[in-house]
Amino acid sequence: MAKKQKKSNGAPKKRRLAMKRYIRAHGTKFLQDQNVTSIGIGRKNGDGDISIVFTVADKQPPSALESLGTKLLPETIEIEGFTVATDVLQRDFKTSYSIVQAAGKDDRKSRLDPFCPGASVSHFLGTAGTVGAIVYEADTGAPCILSNWHVLHGNQGEVGDKIVQPGPHDDNDIDSNGCGELLRSHLGVAGDCAISRVRGRGFDPVIHELGVTPDQIAQVDLDDQVVKSGRTTGVTYGLVRRTDVVVKIDYGAPTGKVSVGCFEIGVDPANPPADGEVSRGGDSGALWMIADDSEPTNIFAGLHFAGESSDSFDEHALACYPNSVREKLRFDLHPPEHHCMDGEAQSLFPRSGFDERFLGLSAPLPNLSRSIKIDAVNFGRRQTIPYTHFSVCLSAKRRLARFVAWNIDGAQKVVLGDHSFRIDTRIDAIHQFDNTLYTENKLDRGHVARRADLAWGPVDEAKQANKDSFFYTNIVPQHER
Repeated sequence: MAKKQKKSNGAPKKRRLAMKRYIRAHGTKFLQDQNVTSIGIGRKNGDGDISIVFTVADKQPPSALESLGTKLLPETIEIEGFTVATDVLQRDFKTSYSIVQAAGKDDRKSRLDPFCPGASVSHFLGTAGTVGAIVYEADTGAPCILSNWHVLHGNQGEVGDKIVQPGPHDDNDIDSNGCGELLRSHLGVAGDCAISRVRGRGFDPVIHELGVTPDQIAQVDLDDQVVKSGRTTGVTYGLVRRTDVVVKIDYGAPTGKVSVGCFEIGVDPANPPADGEVSRGGDSGALWMIADDSEPTNIFAGLHFAGESSDSFDEHALACYPNSVREKLRFDLHPPEHHCMDGEAQSLFPRSGFDERFLGLSAPLPNLSRSIKIDAVNFGRRQTIPYTHFSVCLSAKRRLARFVAWNIDGAQKVVLGDHSFRIDTRIDAIHQFDNTLYTENKLDRGHVARRADLAWGPVDEAKQANKDSFFYTNIVPQHER
């Protein structure tokens, strides 16, 4: 949980929870009014009691509302026995993706090897947003880029599309700048978010100029101090000033207007941005991190996706809630936990197994019959065991592989020597043959997935794959001749 800067001293907990439930149940109904742009929990007049705070595109006296095709918003709302005051502010929103021209070119807008959070990234048909974080796909442990739907997907994209770093606006050499492909995305009340599997590029998970790596998730509250590192405005600080917000944003054709759940961030008076801008175009996808006395922490507060429209004088930003984003996209902040094997240190790279989209199109694993599913040695929820660059479907009864599937990148092959054969201690020993099967007979230990095929990529990753190939789960008996 986040360390709070100031405790909210307004409504009691039950009142706040009732307000939160009310917005979830009725917020989108208010947004059907064309003039209402958002609803959330904030302080009346900026520093008063905690209230339901509406924002409207055009704030006018009651006599002028009919001409705008809008209705008068209530001054108070009865919510589960509480009388809650409201406030109305003039405020409109847009995504932080439309690019702002900046003089000169800095590291954030360049191709980085390894690349890191805070740098430019985009769908290959887009312009430029921000790498928010390196996260790990829940099912496979594969490293992924976390950013926004409108950065990695957008109106023209689809799952499997190429993602580039930097974005085309910063460097249009799309063929050379590929860094992965779109894996999953979501746009709706849960957030504006997407993940792209990293492919063919090295990465550093430390956020540029903040020096922290997301390690925990915050449940933000009013007045929490936060800080982000974005492609355009760099490092800026803010204070949370509205929570449980539902905002209406136009994403253009064919998507149109979408209601997105989020919280709102205003300028931190103690750390104002040099040009007055908390965020600008190109910052979309940056992570807001909790700050403790202006020092960045490793606590993930929100995923930046929007700010005020260009004609607004009220500087602010909007961020998706990290738990909602994580649940929708199914990722973890930490690489999969790797068990120590035969007394060795933990693996350096995620053992994410066979990648079905390695070729840029779907090449799925074989479908298993019911009897083979029952016999397969399970690894978590999977019926294949993941290693570096390959997966094994192991028969519990036969103690040998039913099949092995592996990926080969011939352009990145590394020539390595032999290693020692060993039991995989992640798997119960009763499901594996050890060297006793091959002793005092004419049987040799034969690899199924060839170690020469598996040893590719950065040298340390190739060494890990080579070593993984010597697990007995990937070995079958073959006659010495």
